[in-house]
Amino acid sequence: MGQGIRCRSECSWPGSAPPAWSASSASESGICCAACSHASADAARAVAAELGIDPPALQRLVRERGLAAEIESLRERFREQARRRRWPREQIEQLVRRRGWLDDLGIAGEVEREVLSRARPAWERSGGSLARFRKELRIAEPEARALRDLL
Repeated sequence: MGQGIRCRSECSWPGSAPPAWSASSASESGICCAACSHASADAARAVAAELGIDPPALQRLVRERGLAAEIESLRERFREQARRRRWPREQIEQLVRRRGWLDDLGIAGEVEREVLSRARPAWERSGGSLARFRKELRIAEPEARALRDLL
């Protein structure tokens, strides 16, 4: 058994580590917290491993305990937070650095379209100068390069 999964959301375990779990003793709020705090493609494997079960068994456990709606509600909250990131730096950083997370939430394409539609005029004004592009958008060089490559 691992060290426990830390809650990174504002669900039933705010800011504290839930107890060590097994599939039979896992609380509903603990499962929900663990499943939601790992919003990435590897989430099911990480949570399942912590519980000592495989990912399909975790899916069954979530279904049996009726937690799917609560998990989806938290995922929707994550989607809304991602959509509300400030322009330009936070949205660009999120697209470049957390693409997998956005993919898992199902909004990567949406965020990418929004960022590119807003960044394209800045790129055109820069005349192809990465330095001017960076300065206008107030972003670091790695993000500017990645964004340029997407344009």
